[in-house]
Formats: sequence, structure tokens, C-alpha cells
Amino acid sequence: MVHAVVIVALLSVTVQADDNGLARLPPMGWRSWNAFYADIDTEKITAQIDALVALRAADGSVDTNGTASLSSLGFGSIGIDEGWEGCGLGVNGTVHYANGTPTVDPKRFPDMPGLVRYGRSKGVKMGFYLNGCGCNERKEHRINYEGDVRATVAWGFDAVKIDSCGAQRNMTLYNMLINATGKALEVENCHQGHNFTDGGNPGQMGPGWCPYNLFRTSNDITNLWDRVMSNLMTVVPFLMDAPNSSSPLSRPGCWAYPDMLEVGRMPEHNVAESRSHFSAWAIVSAPLVLGFDLRDQKQMSAAWPIISNEEVMKISQTWVTGSASPSGRLVKSWQADNVPTLSVRGRCSDAGCVDKDEQCPEWAAKQQCFLNRGFMLANCQKSCGSCSNGNFSSFAFDKATGTLRSGDLCLDSEGLLPPAVNTQNVMHLQSCTSGKASQKWTFNGTNGEIRSDAAGSCLTTLNTWLWNYVKIATLGGCGKGGAMSWTLHTNGTLSNAKDECVAVSTNSGPPSTVWAKPLAEGRQAVLMINGADKGQQIDLDFSGLGIGASSWSTRSVWDKKDLGAKRGFSAFLGPHDCALLVLSPESEVAVVI
Repeated sequence: MVHAVVIVALLSVTVQADDNGLARLPPMGWRSWNAFYADIDTEKITAQIDALVALRAADGSVDTNGTASLSSLGFGSIGIDEGWEGCGLGVNGTVHYANGTPTVDPKRFPDMPGLVRYGRSKGVKMGFYLNGCGCNERKEHRINYEGDVRATVAWGFDAVKIDSCGAQRNMTLYNMLINATGKALEVENCHQGHNFTDGGNPGQMGPGWCPYNLFRTSNDITNLWDRVMSNLMTVVPFLMDAPNSSSPLSRPGCWAYPDMLEVGRMPEHNVAESRSHFSAWAIVSAPLVLGFDLRDQKQMSAAWPIISNEEVMKISQTWVTGSASPSGRLVKSWQADNVPTLSVRGRCSDAGCVDKDEQCPEWAAKQQCFLNRGFMLANCQKSCGSCSNGNFSSFAFDKATGTLRSGDLCLDSEGLLPPAVNTQNVMHLQSCTSGKASQKWTFNGTNGEIRSDAAGSCLTTLNTWLWNYVKIATLGGCGKGGAMSWTLHTNGTLSNAKDECVAVSTNSGPPSTVWAKPLAEGRQAVLMINGADKGQQIDLDFSGLGIGASSWSTRSVWDKKDLGAKRGFSAFLGPHDCALLVLSPESEVAVVI
């Protein structure tokens, strides 16, 4: 089982986080948000506790004769997220009483300490949630910090997630107050990768500074491929060594976290996407936190072969001190040929397309346009090359057929991969087909709405967390004014309300990537991910990985096959699929880790 993994010389780590002894390996568990959002109560959380410890058969179904449970595999915690609060019950309509104690919804959670005791009686670590988004608390008060910590400890919680929406954002103060209680709490900084005070600024995260055990590097994840991969890429800067240190910023006791897993919730339970998702979180040493309803047997059946693969979890749960890039690293990335996608590339004119900071050219030279797109494309458009180049695609709208055409391609509400999810599907173009319902649109010349006749939704843009320079057009709710307003200009260019012009791109979306992570006894884990919506051939030469020897005994983890001695690996990977390898020194017998 995962608990038996040997971590090489872990106790000798010299660059540590807050020294509370927790999260020495990436945490594993379940949290409520992705499954239920704020609709939680004691009954739902109790049911998840029971599901976490239930024995299961090979298909993931509950079976008292089974040999494994999620808990025994290492998923040992249950996290309560947004939804427990008694919003408005506190002083002046806040979520805190005058003495700082947080208010609890008495109908949803009549006995919070009792719920925690129940979970702990099952051997489950219980996690709490503070500084939430739902209660609109806007004024910071030290007494509220004190009350939050006092309640978390008094009610018996083992861990706590601290969000960024409320007024209490100072993680150093929270850390000081927690330490003063004498109880070690596993703390998650959920400040969305933003540099609030003490909230994850890489410049602060030097040796010895990290007043939490895991920290979000991204915005909220959703069960869409583009969002999963964009969240993954936000951890890349934190895999690099801390200033004046030989240890990475993401390290034992202080793990970079691109948010929870969407395994089990990907569209139509997509196996390829889930496999790539789980592998990626493992190879960058990110916490493995499940987010689907553990009672849902359909979701569990889809997820079980992924989340019960102990070879993958052992890659996650290994950190070899003294090795190069022990938390994993990005070896290479590239933009593969993709299906035609409707993308917003920049302003139709160059007006206002400038650098807002004199350091922009320097940052761009250090690849920050790729690694930190959200900030860079908001402040360094010129240095990142996101200004208009005058080569936007030309469109034509045919009222008779209702088609929005660019050459031989027509905008299609069905898209290709994946199917529409929560109306945030990436919009693709397909070959024009006479009479095809999903290619029929109504263009309202008065308010600029472009409405799908088949889907009933309107075209809008979606700012993705990492590559928001490609504001991907999606179908959404109509009647929202400017956000849904489009203009088809006389020269054929199509623009949104922000004067951002549209292009048909075959080179957009998540990159394809190769990752590596050192394992015990000189072995290496290597992951290849096809980020594109169409299959591609990937050929990898091991000598180019920077891992020493060129020939390795090779094992394909998802295939569970030993492939013998190899100098490289070649595979045709389907859309969003991956290949995960474990390489052992050729002089050794290939072993299953």
C-alpha cells in the first residue's frame, strides 16, 4: 500500500516549510466542493466518510469481501468546503460572532464537533474550511482570525483550507495563531495563486518560509480538459529551486497545488483525460484530492481503475532528497497541430497594445509569457506578441442557411472534443454540411448576439486561467449584454464587445508536454501528454531528458507491461491521452515499483 513507500533520506531535508511535521508527502483525500459546491450538510459528509472507508471490489463497487478501500490506498481525509457557514448570523450580519467564533448553519450542521468525532472514529482525518466566498465578509479583524483558529481546534479538525474571498488573508498570522494552540494542523493556502499579503508570492518563499503545508497555484479547476491542463501548468515555476537553495519551492511540507482532481467527473468519464490528469498530478508531486460523489457508482466505476493504480500513487508519494528536481519538472512543451478552434487573439487594432511595466521585455525573455500568462498578457501585451498582426480570419454569415463560415469551415455548436460541459465547451469549426442543425445560428443585428439554433445558447468568450490570451469562444447564457455582443465588420473580421478579433486557429489550447521525476534507486518516472484535440505521434529520445544514461529498462505503467531495455519510446497518443513510464538503470532487473 502507499503508506509503505520508503522516502529516501526524507528527514535530512534542509529546506522546509512551517515545521509542524505534516504533509511530508503530497496529501491524499477527498473534498466536497467539486461534487456538491455549497450544497453540503452532515448527512452528505457522513456518507462520504463511509464511502471512503468502505471495502471495494475490482470494479470499485462496495463489497465487504473486497481487499482495498480508498482509505487503505492512502486517500485518508475528508474535507468540508464552502457551505457550512451560518451566513448573516454573526455580528452586523457577518459570519463571525462578536468574540470571533465563526457561525455554523444550524440546520445543515447541528453538531459540527460530533461530525468530526464520527470521521475520526473511522480513522479518517477531518478537514475544515475558513475565509469563504459565500458570506461576503469584507472587513478584516484580528479577533476573527483568533476565533477561526479557536473553533477549528476546539471542534477537533485535523486540517484546514483557508480561502481568499473573505477578509482574513494573512497566512502568517493564521500560522502564528495555530502554532500557539499547540496542535499541528495541515494548512492549505487557497489564495488562487494571487499575491495577496503572505499569499504565495514566490519572492517570499525562500528557505524556511512557507506558513502552510500546501498552496494553490491556480484558480478553481473545472471538469474541462483545457482548465485541467491550464491549472497543471501553473505549478511549473514552483518546481524550480528556491532562491539560494538546492530544493524546489514545492517541497515536503509545502506542496504546490493546482487544485483538486476532476477524475471521475471528466466528460462522459473520459478515460484518457482522467489518466493524463492523475498522472500529471502525481509526477509534479501535487496533492491528490478527489472531488466526485463517492456514493455515485457510475462515477466510481469510471474512476476506480485510475485512482486505485498504486504504481501511479507511488510516483506521487516519492520524494528523493538530494536528487535533481525531486518534485518533478517540465522537460519540454510544444503546441501540436489541433482541430480548427475559434479563438480571440487580441485587439482588432493596435490601440492600447503596450507594455505597462518596464520589466516586461526581461520577463518575456525568461519565458514568463508562457509560465505566467494571466499576469503577463494583462500587463505585457507588446513583449508577449499578443498585439494585432492584421491577419485575423475572415468570416461570412449566410442568413439563408444560418451558417457562420470561414472558408470551407463552419462554426459548429457540437464542436469535437469534449462534448459540451456546463456550457463552457471550446468552440470548434467543422467542414460545412448542408442542413446540419448544429451549424445553424441566428445573428441578432440589434444586440449582436450569435445564438445557436440547436443549443439555444449564445456565443461568448472564456478567459482561461493560464492562457487567457486565447479567450476561447464558448456557448453560454444569452441576454447578458456586452459580453454576448459581436460585430461582423465589412472586411470580414469578427470581434467581441472588447474589440478583440477572432481567428480560426489550429495552434491553440493546452500544450503537449513531457515531464520527469526522480524515483528511488536511480529510477525515473517520465510522462508524455498529448494536449491536442486530435491524435499525434510522439517520439521521445531518453538521452534528451537530462537523466544520465541513454538506455533504460522501461515499464509502461498504465499498460502494466515491462518493455525491456530501450533508448527511447514512441507512441501514437489519442486526444488528451498519455504514456507514463518508469525507467530503471539498465544494469538492474526492471521492477514494478
